[in-house]
Amino acid sequence: MEAVFARTPDMPKIIITLNEYGQPVGNNYRQLSRVIGCLVRKKLSVHCSDWRLIDAEEKNAVWDEVHVQTQIAKANRAKLEIHHTTGTKSFACSRHEMVDELGCPPRRDELYIKTHTRKNGVAIRNAEPIISKLKATVEACPELTERTIQQGDVFAAALFNKSPRSTEHVHEAYHDAHFQEDEAYEDNESNDAIDIGRDVILYEVVRSDTVVARGTIISVNPKTTLGGVALGKHYCEVVVNVVIKRDTILPLPYTGVEKMADALKLPIAWPYNRMKVSKASTTNHGTSGMFLL
Repeated sequence: MEAVFARTPDMPKIIITLNEYGQPVGNNYRQLSRVIGCLVRKKLSVHCSDWRLIDAEEKNAVWDEVHVQTQIAKANRAKLEIHHTTGTKSFACSRHEMVDELGCPPRRDELYIKTHTRKNGVAIRNAEPIISKLKATVEACPELTERTIQQGDVFAAALFNKSPRSTEHVHEAYHDAHFQEDEAYEDNESNDAIDIGRDVILYEVVRSDTVVARGTIISVNPKTTLGGVALGKHYCEVVVNVVIKRDTILPLPYTGVEKMADALKLPIAWPYNRMKVSKASTTNHGTSGMFLL
């Protein structure tokens, strides 16, 4: 990192390229991440120029911290059912490189195939069925390559196993494919407690008990539109008050709001059968939002 920390004020700054989502990409993004890593490591003084001069106890403290983080990383990776082939490179950087290769932003299916295929052209074992579906969908319905996420793109059609539909029916297809009634939630749509002003707990949409956010219902009218699409009978409109799982993909995204991290203090569509009324629900809500990491 001497190439960074030894730079004098009169030297030109290192340019960091950001994509449209504010994520660092390009040739210098690794330098940025390494510098940030160095700055936040406060276990040791930066004034010590020689590792061999550091006290053994301090070294052990650093080693213990590294060991803990390594074990956490291994445990998290072990939970992954499908691995990718990008290594330490983020998907944002992979997408940025594909823009240069293709001359335009890649579709979701193109990015998935790229990040789950080895250099020799062989797909990751667990990702192979998904990649086959994506390729088959493009071949059978090439018109889907022109559709946006909201309109039901290739990725949605392949993974949700639904034939193409018009924009106003995209969220209906999403519900039919992924939000089949769970026994634990099947009473929600007829429950009088699900009403405007109620505080609710939002659960992950892929049949999981994971809590992803907390919010407040602001509309239960099926004709209410969000992102140009009517809610329909399976969804209500919720303002997100607390984000718990930032990387959660929204079931009905719209421009600028595709993940839960984008939705803090904003309205989103959420299925009735993936929410519960909070026990502490009241019509008087707090006005401050937060991220829980």
